[in-house]
Amino acid sequence: RRRATFDVDRSPNLAVYLSYLLLALRIRFLVRRLSPEVVMAMTMETNGILGMIAGHHPTALFHLGCKALSIRSESSLLMRLAVKAMLRFSDMLYTGDSAGVARLKELGTPGSKIYVNPWGVDLTTLPTADEARHLRASLCAETETMFVCIRVLLPEYGVSTLIEAVPTILTEHSSARFVIVGDGPERAKLEDLTVSLGIERQVTFVGYVPFERLTTYLAAADYYVDPVDYPLPTGRSWWGHRMRCSMDGNGYSITLLMSLAVGCVPLVTHRAGLADIFSDRERELLLWEGGDAEDLAEQAKKLMALGSEGCTRLGERLRMLAHQRFDWDVHALALERDYQRILDSYR
Repeated sequence: RRRATFDVDRSPNLAVYLSYLLLALRIRFLVRRLSPEVVMAMTMETNGILGMIAGHHPTALFHLGCKALSIRSESSLLMRLAVKAMLRFSDMLYTGDSAGVARLKELGTPGSKIYVNPWGVDLTTLPTADEARHLRASLCAETETMFVCIRVLLPEYGVSTLIEAVPTILTEHSSARFVIVGDGPERAKLEDLTVSLGIERQVTFVGYVPFERLTTYLAAADYYVDPVDYPLPTGRSWWGHRMRCSMDGNGYSITLLMSLAVGCVPLVTHRAGLADIFSDRERELLLWEGGDAEDLAEQAKKLMALGSEGCTRLGERLRMLAHQRFDWDVHALALERDYQRILDSYR
């Protein structure tokens, strides 16, 4: 994994497509040589196509994120045709929430192929209270309120919206501190933004952190901010299709589930699927409009007005929810049972 270096220009070119085709042929050869029981294609946009070209049955296709299903299948005719082909070819289609199920059905997937199995959290590796306390002490004072945001620093993850909301939050809560975990091509721009807003002392960029350490940052914080804000195309596609792009299927992020598992209260952008886990009252408190710094600031102030006891109760409720519904081991065992059933049917 690259840590500090990213491709600023991520637009594909002919060489990318040719290398992808060669990769697909190589994977097809390897799959036939190995003759596995199941092929798992994680994410539709790239690996789903590779899995389809591999031509093996059964193949389980995972709908992780919204790009292929809910954005590019609406705006790109080639991707829409590829998605339709993948849905027909796959034996099992996995998604994480009700919005993902609805979108798969809308594209013509029979319900018998769809399985709901959200990403989970390994509850056996959560940090201890001492580890969280030690990390918090290195980031802010004991009396300060700590917000944490964990994202690759790319435009579609909306970290600039969080930074723009900071001055408004500080007008009522001057002791708030903001920690941004992650790296990417936007980092220099975001650091300059904090300087221009005069909040460089209240915002800390810690850079890249290994995956296994992320839950410690969440356990150390009071609030987790998830500002993801994909730019959604509107209007009609070039072939005349009225685009209905959405965030369907991107309701849960792994960092959101991590925050729930350690009782860190999240502030999340509105997106389909979150109604599956949050009550009406919780959605009023926790959700805000992506790209709207004022809305984020108001939601943050509303949460902080609950006081430490109110937020602790809310965090505990969400922690219990995560332990009941997002245990990695439970989901993995369910996956194994699904695979065994499909293999039995093929035999």
